Amino acid sequence: MTAPLALVGACLGWAPYRAAGRVAARVAGEEDVLGTVKLLGGALFLLVAWSVEGALFALRFGAASGVLFFFFAMTTGWIALRWDETFVRARAALRALLVRQGPTRDALVAERRALASEIEAALLAN
Repeated sequence: MTAPLALVGACLGWAPYRAAGRVAARVAGEEDVLGTVKLLGGALFLLVAWSVEGALFALRFGAASGVLFFFFAMTTGWIALRWDETFVRARAALRALLVRQGPTRDALVAERRALASEIEAALLAN
C-alpha cells in the first residue's frame, strides 16, 4: 500500500541524497568523519531540495499547497527510507537462507573442509 509513496519519496530525494554523498566525499578530510558529514549534508541537501520543490509547487498552486507539498515530500522520503531498510533486511535474510540450503551451502562446507585439511597438514608438517 505504501509502495507508490515510497517510489515518490525516492524520486524526490534521490538527487539531493546522491549529491550529498559526493560532496561529503570531497569535503571530509578524514575517513572517520565521512559518515557524519554525509549525514549532516544529506539532511541539509534534502531540506533545501524539499523547500525548493515546495516553493515551486507554491508558485503554481498557492502557498498552502506548497507547504503541504513540503510535508508530503518529507513524509514520502521517510516512507522510502523505511522501504529501503526493509528491502535490505529482506535481501540479507534471503541471502542467508540461500547460503544455508542447496549448492551454495554444500560448496561452502566443502571449501571449509579443504581449508581445515590444509591447515592441519601445515601444522603437522612443522
